[in-house]
Amino acid sequence: MGIFARKTSWTPEQIPDQTGKVVVVTGGNAGIGYVTCKHIARRGARIYIASRSLDRTLPAIASLKEETGNENIHHLPLDLTSLSSIRSAATTFLGSESRLDILINNAGIMLTPYGLTKDGYELQFGTNHVGHYAFTHLLLPTLLRTAALPDSIPGSVRVVSIASEGHRGAPSCGIDFGDVNLEKSNPATRYGQSKLANILHARALHNHYHASPGSPIFVSVHPGVIYTDLYKELSGPGVVSTLLSPFMWLAKKSPLFISLEEGAWTQLYAATAPGVESGSYLEALCSVGTPTRQGRDEGLAEKLWEWSLAELERHGIKADAEAKPTPGLAEEDLRFIPPFTPTHFLAMINMHTSLENLDERLWHLSRTTTHIDISAFFPKLGIHAAPFPAQSVLNVEFGVIGGVAGECE
Repeated sequence: MGIFARKTSWTPEQIPDQTGKVVVVTGGNAGIGYVTCKHIARRGARIYIASRSLDRTLPAIASLKEETGNENIHHLPLDLTSLSSIRSAATTFLGSESRLDILINNAGIMLTPYGLTKDGYELQFGTNHVGHYAFTHLLLPTLLRTAALPDSIPGSVRVVSIASEGHRGAPSCGIDFGDVNLEKSNPATRYGQSKLANILHARALHNHYHASPGSPIFVSVHPGVIYTDLYKELSGPGVVSTLLSPFMWLAKKSPLFISLEEGAWTQLYAATAPGVESGSYLEALCSVGTPTRQGRDEGLAEKLWEWSLAELERHGIKADAEAKPTPGLAEEDLRFIPPFTPTHFLAMINMHTSLENLDERLWHLSRTTTHIDISAFFPKLGIHAAPFPAQSVLNVEFGVIGGVAGECE
């Protein structure tokens, strides 16, 4: 498992020239999404930051333009909890651009209390998987057309899905199609299912559309466990401070954590580096990883693909509009939640959460025990610490917060 980041010789300085390319990054206004946009912008790409909050995105765009000197950075309004918004975002983009070279599905939420999206999906599964699946589906014909253009270098068109080692907390069956919202489960299991779905989606895209060396490359990525300035915000009393202080202290001592800057490297590598293999799962600092058995299950990937297509059709996004990777594609006429403050909590993903709501979210995890077992979190470090008193339990295992993975009925 890739909880420990391996050193890499690759850095963003090796990103090839991106002049003339069009890139879309969901959640690119903060965190590792922002860092990703910064490095790609420096190489000359035209970038669309797909995000919900205009108030948060416009300052980010202004900052990116100042940092990079690239004026071709734009906001694409997108609410991943709404299929209507996703359809509007795709329509807006396709009305402005005739090509799409790189799509980075970076946005995500983590460990939210149970709730539903506007279309009735559990928030984490709806945002992390269904929303990105729909957005990718609507942009896929343009991605395939771009790959067929004479000026496209074979393998340069990419779709990168940001997953997480948290997928190891998914239900034992992987995706519980009988109860996909997992209402009676815990936030960590629901999160794990959504991240497993990201891995399976990338694998299914590879199986369906990577027909030749010139086809787009589809990859899923675990960015790593990222140490941020959250510790500085936790100096006061309260559940969060009590629970997290020992972990954040240990973060400075361990090889488990990487910087926010390094946290963007793996998805940048996946999006731009030569030699990336389609269908692969990459772990922190650009190493090839191995997901769980469910994450390697081709049958499960296809079942999720078919389920997701059926859901889109049920909501009026027709499955028969699906792109086909056929020769001559370039000539075909294929048309087709209150705002979150970006904070990285042990930041293994680019998560968007509200610090003021974090106490409530942790409190929902469990009330059955009153200690944290640090040694369970850092077994490879050989660190053994006495249990820390707490108002609620925080079981941390390889970056997964919550209880034991649930069983499928």
